[in-house]
Amino acid sequence: YVQWYSKSSWFSRHYTTIPDVRYFDTIMLPEIQRQQEVEIETQYVFKSWSEWVVGALSIAVWVIPVFYIPLLINSYSRPIYSSPINAGMGKVNKAMGLRSSIHFSPTKSNLKFCDVVGMYEAKNEIVELVEFLSDASKFYQLGAQIPNGALLFGPPGVGKTLLAKAMAGEAKANFIACCGSDFVELYAG
Repeated sequence: YVQWYSKSSWFSRHYTTIPDVRYFDTIMLPEIQRQQEVEIETQYVFKSWSEWVVGALSIAVWVIPVFYIPLLINSYSRPIYSSPINAGMGKVNKAMGLRSSIHFSPTKSNLKFCDVVGMYEAKNEIVELVEFLSDASKFYQLGAQIPNGALLFGPPGVGKTLLAKAMAGEAKANFIACCGSDFVELYAG
């Protein structure tokens, strides 16, 4: 930019941004002197692009964290809940800023052991649990304790969930589908 002022008066300073110094010296300065009818002193101050970039970055270093850190804290303070029952709703609730909760709705299973092909050894082991779930009184008369659960393990895709649904269907019990992390978060904390 150019700072120009009258030699007779230091109080009237003017600042002008110019793209070309030669244009100011040859065309603008004589016109200003003719209009003001005084001699004008000029001082050229050159600012390079690097000074503007450094200035913008120094502002950005303080402004960006002021807005970014609260967003970061907010996004990590809300847990993401997802399960097969409400698949996709956790993402919607998170995007809307709502806190979703875990609700499991038991369903009746229509599957029976005859619908499960193969897994003969696993079905034979689970038949005793099905008998207990359908009529627990004869087990109580023998002094048996309530089983805490059954652990089905194996690689993905071998039919663990199918076998569990068939067991619930045979015993006419409710079936609740949930993944392990949701179960731990809901019941274990």
